[in-house]
Amino acid sequence: MNTALAPRARICAACHQPGKAWTDGRPRAIGRGGRTLARNTQTLLDLREHTLFFWDGRAARLTDQVLFPIQEHAEMAADLSEILGRLRAIGGYRDAFAAAYKRPANAGDLARALAAFLETLETPADSAFDRGREDGAALAAPARRGLRLFSGK
Repeated sequence: MNTALAPRARICAACHQPGKAWTDGRPRAIGRGGRTLARNTQTLLDLREHTLFFWDGRAARLTDQVLFPIQEHAEMAADLSEILGRLRAIGGYRDAFAAAYKRPANAGDLARALAAFLETLETPADSAFDRGREDGAALAAPARRGLRLFSGK
């Protein structure tokens, strides 16, 4: 994390924690000012496979979705023009955007950069569930019962 961007606002990792499957582990997310939000924080895993985003599916592309929580008043309430100005002022970010997009940071390129990162986050393929699909005995008995219940009803 680059702490040069952190002092004025929340960071994405406050709610999307790698150690909690890229969620916050809460039943309902905590927004700006400690306000409890209506829904929980969705995982960032396997977004490459999604065709709709948000709980209600209102975004068809990840690039259409990624800037919304940053600007949403109840979530991060950040000013996109201020963020872009700060990115342009930090040498490493300025150079990275120039190298990747051949121009200074703008909202579209920021959305593409965030989406490109998010598309790299995948569920590890060596979970107990994955092993159990290949060999039913790899799952503990309670997990096998739960899987039968989940899959069968």
